[in-house]
Amino acid sequence: MNGSANQDPTSHPPNEEAPSKTVDPTSQINTEHLHAQTATLARETIIPLTQNVETMTSDIRLVVRESREQTRQARVANASLKIIAFGTTLISLAILIGVVYLLKDILALVVISFLIAYIFSPLVDLIERKGINRTLLVIIITLLMLSGLAFLSTVTVNSITGQIWKLLPLAVESDFEDDLDRGEIPESLRQKFVEGGVTLSQNATIAVEETGNRWKLTDTGNHRTYDVRKEENQLKVYETLGHLANLENLHEHLVDLATIILNQTPKFLRTPLLNYLEGTDDTAASTKVFEQASVQPLGHEQVDSLVERMEARISGFVLGHSQSIFSAIGSSARGAFSVFTTGVIILFLTFFLLNSGRQMKKAFIQIVPNRFFEVALVLIQGLDRQLGDYLRSRLIQTVIISIIAAIGYWILGLRFALLIGIIAGLANLIPYIGPFIGAIPAIIVVFLESRFGLGWSLLAVIMLTLVIQIIDNAIITPLIIGKSVELGPVTTIVVVLLGEQLLGLMGLLMAVPIAAMCKLIIEEVWTEFRGYSRSILVGH
Repeated sequence: MNGSANQDPTSHPPNEEAPSKTVDPTSQINTEHLHAQTATLARETIIPLTQNVETMTSDIRLVVRESREQTRQARVANASLKIIAFGTTLISLAILIGVVYLLKDILALVVISFLIAYIFSPLVDLIERKGINRTLLVIIITLLMLSGLAFLSTVTVNSITGQIWKLLPLAVESDFEDDLDRGEIPESLRQKFVEGGVTLSQNATIAVEETGNRWKLTDTGNHRTYDVRKEENQLKVYETLGHLANLENLHEHLVDLATIILNQTPKFLRTPLLNYLEGTDDTAASTKVFEQASVQPLGHEQVDSLVERMEARISGFVLGHSQSIFSAIGSSARGAFSVFTTGVIILFLTFFLLNSGRQMKKAFIQIVPNRFFEVALVLIQGLDRQLGDYLRSRLIQTVIISIIAAIGYWILGLRFALLIGIIAGLANLIPYIGPFIGAIPAIIVVFLESRFGLGWSLLAVIMLTLVIQIIDNAIITPLIIGKSVELGPVTTIVVVLLGEQLLGLMGLLMAVPIAAMCKLIIEEVWTEFRGYSRSILVGH
C-alpha cells in the first residue's frame, strides 16, 4: 500500500509504452558543430604535437648515438693517451737509467749526503725550535759527525790491532826491566811464556826498542818475533803472525800459517786444495803425501815444499806482470786519495743540505704550477715521512745487529769480533742476502783460527747467524721498521741487483730507500693521471 501511495503519478503503467520524444533540430546542429570543432582541434593541435614528439624522439636518438660515438672516441683517445704515456714513461726511464749510469759516481755522493741529511734533519729541526741558530747548529752537528767517525775508526783500528796480536800479560818484576835492557831473558820470563803456551828456544834474544819501555824479542829457533811492552804498570808480550814486513822470516811464517789452514780444512776439500797448490788438476796424480794428508795431519816439511812451489809461481807471476802490478799500486794510491776526497765532499754536501734543505723545499714548491701544487705537496710530505722514518729505523737496526753480532762472536772467541760484528750489521742493510754476506768474514776467521775445532766453530757461527736473523725478523723489524716501504720479495731482489749493477756497493745499500721514493712518486703521478683521464671522459 505504501509503495502505491509513493508511486510517481506521472509514471506510466509497466504495460504501457512511453510516448515518443520529439528531436530538436537546434540540438542536432550543435552536436555536429562540436564534432567539427573537435576534428579541427585534433587536426591543428594534436596531430602537430604528435609529429613534434616523433621529431624530438628522433633527435634524442640521434643525440644518444652521437654521445655514444663521442664516448667511444674518448675511450679510444684515452687508450691512445695511456699507450703514449706508457711509452713515454719507458723512454724516460731508459734515459734516466742511462744518465744515472753515466753520473753514478756524482749521484752516489749526492744521494749519500741526502740520506745522511734526512737522518739528522729531525734532530736539527727539534733543537732549532729551542732558539739556536740553524747554521751554528749544523756546524756543531757536522763536527760531531766528523769526531764520531774519527773515534769509531780509531776504536776499530785499535781493536783490530789489539786482536791481531796474541797477548800474554806478565806481572811486573823489578829485575825484569834491568835484565831486558841488558839483553838478557830471565828464567821467570821464560816461565811466563810457557804459561802462555809458548816455549822459547835457547837462541832467543831480546833488544831495546828506540821508543823506550819496549823490547823486541826474537826467537830464531821457532822463527817468531815478540813485542814486550810496559803498559799500565804491567809488562805485556804481544805475538803476531810474524811481523810479515820482516822478509827474513816471511817464508817460515807462511809455512806456519799454511800448515794451520791445511790441517783445519775438511778432509773432502784437502786433496783438491793440495792439488791446486801443487799446480796440477789431476787428482789421480796425487802423491803419496797427498793421499796421506786425507787421513793424517800435514807436517812442517811437507807444507814447506808446497809453499816453495807457490812462492816460485808467485815470483814468476810478479816478474811477468810487473807493469800491471805497479799500475795497480798507483791505482790503489789514487783510490785512497779518492776515498778521502769523497768523504770531504759528502761532509760539505751534508752540511749544505742540512742548512738549506728547508729553503730548497720552499723554492721547489714555488716553481710547481698550481695544477700540480697539491700533488707536489703530498709527494714532499710523503717522502719526508716515509723515507725519513725508514732511514732512521734502519740506522737503529744496524747498531743493534752490530752489537748483538759483536757480542756473539766475542763469546765464541773469534778474533776481530768487533769488526766482524760491524760488518754483519752493515751487511744486514742488504735485504735477504745481507745476513749471509755478513757471516762470510766470521767463517774466514774460523778457518784461520777456531777455538772449538773447525766443525763446531762453523756450526756455532751458523747458529749465531740464524739466531740474529730470528731476533731481527721477529722483534727488531716489526717494532722499528714496520711496513713503511714494503716492496715484496721479488721486487726487492730485482731492485737490489739493479742497484748493485748501477752503483756497486752503495747501490746495494741504497736500492731499497730509493725504490721506496720511486714507488711513492709513481703512485701519486698515476693517481693524478687517472684523474686527468676521467676529465677527458666527462668532457671537462
